[in-house]
Parts: sequence; C-alpha cells; structure tokens
Amino acid sequence: MTSFLKSLRFLHRPGDAYSKYTSPPATILCEDTFQSMYAQVLCGLCRRHDVLRVGALFAYGPVIAIRFLQLNWEQLATDIDAGTLTPRVTDLPVREAVAAILRPDPEFAWFIRA
Repeated sequence: MTSFLKSLRFLHRPGDAYSKYTSPPATILCEDTFQSMYAQVLCGLCRRHDVLRVGALFAYGPVIAIRFLQLNWEQLATDIDAGTLTPRVTDLPVREAVAAILRPDPEFAWFIRA
C-alpha cells in the first residue's frame, strides 16, 4: 500500500472528480497515524462541499475515521474556528499542506459543537 501511495501513478493521478482527494498527499503519506488521520479528517471537514464519496482500502477504515472524529471533534472544531492547526501535529510537510487549506470558519465550528 505504501509503495502505491508513493508511486508516480498516485501522485500524478488524473484530475477528474472521482480521482480527487480532499487531503493533500503529505497528509496521506505521513507515517505518524495520529497526525495523518487528524490532518485528513480536518481537510475533509474543510473541503466538505467537495466530498463526492468516502472510500477506504479496508471495510474498517470508515469506522476508524468515525471513531477518530468522535474522540477529536472538540480540537477539530477549535482548529476550524481559529483557522490554525493544533501543535499536536508536528510533521512539517503536513502542517504546510493543511495551512494551504485551513481557514477560520467560526460558523462551521459552531455547527460541529452544537
């Protein structure tokens, strides 16, 4: 799996809507599972209007993502509210990739908290 994600085929995939990811490659390739999942969930929330489908290599993938969201929704809402990324994410390429997407959205943060 890792070799596919690092391959030129993945990194230079077509730009059609069904091949588009809401998360930048740096967030997917991050080797720290917490930082990777946090950044991918945060990017997915920020780009929620672009989500056409949710997929995973294994059936338990979406379950893990939902559980992660249940455990981390407060910090995710804080990051969305302020437009800043938690210091718990330390991987520089991930921070840079998320910074290009994340903007303050207090209204959506309120919705998450409600």
